[in-house]
Amino acid sequence: MARNILQDPRDYAFEAPPTKTRKRTVTIAQDDDSSDGMERRRLAKNSKEAGRRQRLREEAAQVSTQLKTKKKSISKNIDVPPAHSGPPSPTPPLEHTREMVGGNFKFTDSERAYAIKYVEVLLARDHEISGSVMGAALHKKVGGSYSIINS
Repeated sequence: MARNILQDPRDYAFEAPPTKTRKRTVTIAQDDDSSDGMERRRLAKNSKEAGRRQRLREEAAQVSTQLKTKKKSISKNIDVPPAHSGPPSPTPPLEHTREMVGGNFKFTDSERAYAIKYVEVLLARDHEISGSVMGAALHKKVGGSYSIINS
């Protein structure tokens, strides 16, 4: 056998699978009596479905009215601020205590002390609070762009 020469594919080709013929079902013409019975069954089924749909609509309307009354009662309670069972939050440091270094503010000792006190207050209010929620709350209180530079 020579290299780099195509071989005759007929020697390696598989035989085609035999084609299957579909058997067709023969429909028998139905007389008027059986089609009349089928019509009655179809109408009975349709009326049963219509009744089921009507019950579902009524149940959905009842549930939606219950949800609307719950939403109204919940919205009334939202206006009341939540009562904290822990200590009050500490007073944040004053703005004039900020120190600017290289275009950014650095944390002062009073801001570090405030952050520690505020995190302790958050933990006293909710001992299962996550670190990301504490960080977001602290950022909301302190705000601004800071860089951590030890003085």
